[in-house]
Amino acid sequence: MVKEAINLEIFVTPETAGDIESLITEKQWEKQEGLRILLGAGLAAIRTRLFDQDEIEDGFDSKLKSRLMEVEQSLAVLRFQLFEALERNRSWELSSGAIQKAKIGYESIMKSQRQEIEDLRKTVKKMDLEISRLRKLKPTNLSE
Repeated sequence: MVKEAINLEIFVTPETAGDIESLITEKQWEKQEGLRILLGAGLAAIRTRLFDQDEIEDGFDSKLKSRLMEVEQSLAVLRFQLFEALERNRSWELSSGAIQKAKIGYESIMKSQRQEIEDLRKTVKKMDLEISRLRKLKPTNLSE
């Protein structure tokens, strides 16, 4: 499993860079994906040459070489896509954890506010009873 992406830096001639960019444009690849495909294809090409020299006799078919190159290209792209997906998942987990902690905090605030509201209601009810009691008292003659 891919743990982290590694930055590879190479220097090529302007002509090679132009050829690479032309091919990427022609195939309508995104630049980074195209570079990974080409790197994977080159890796496959080197591996097939090594097989030719060391392990395979005359029967190593060009179709098999071509298929291996395609598989290496796809593998390079899939590895990076997996890395990107893992990074997005890690970010999502961090975000969802922060949201969960905020939710817990808000629930605690709401609980204390509900208690305060209940206490205020009780106080208002006591005051209403006191006002009613005072209204029932006979008014004293204040003008005397």
